[in-house]
Amino acid sequence: MMRIGSLAVVVAFVLGGSSLALGGEKITPEQAKQTWTAMEKAHLTLAMAITAAERDSKGQAIGATGMVEKDQLTVEVPVFVGEKLMTAHVNNTGEVAETKPADKHPDAAKAKDIVKAFKDAKLTWTTVLENAEKHSNGKAVCVQSMLKDNNIEIKVTCLTGDKLTYCIVDKTGKVTTEQTGKHEVKKP
Repeated sequence: MMRIGSLAVVVAFVLGGSSLALGGEKITPEQAKQTWTAMEKAHLTLAMAITAAERDSKGQAIGATGMVEKDQLTVEVPVFVGEKLMTAHVNNTGEVAETKPADKHPDAAKAKDIVKAFKDAKLTWTTVLENAEKHSNGKAVCVQSMLKDNNIEIKVTCLTGDKLTYCIVDKTGKVTTEQTGKHEVKKP
């Protein structure tokens, strides 16, 4: 079984360095390892958390954020439900603990178009994450889908050894770009 953890939702990429910035704070590969370790210990994969969020909300995920705060693992999954974006909080047992509106999420206004493009591409989260991990030789710690020229583009950050590797997966499910460097991220 593939073990995938998620650290933060990627919203922009900047070359250089090897840490993630979350709300102005830098998240290091060591912190990514902490989240990954907690996901492994809980026997929870990113794909499993996304599936739980989609099932519980009856919506479509557009990304995921895993984090460890006060020794508690939570995976936040933004899901498009009806006509609005919600954030499902999946706990370490793989259950959705709560779902809240995500009006301030950076992709709230584009969520409907992102979901349509994802469905049109006939992709699955499992395929996307497995392809990024295989390509980078790492473990996915971050995922977000977005639009580029009205096509789905999925950004996956993988923990590769002690570095963070950034992969872009296209609408066919193939990794088109891989770079190691600094990623700017924003908490939903």
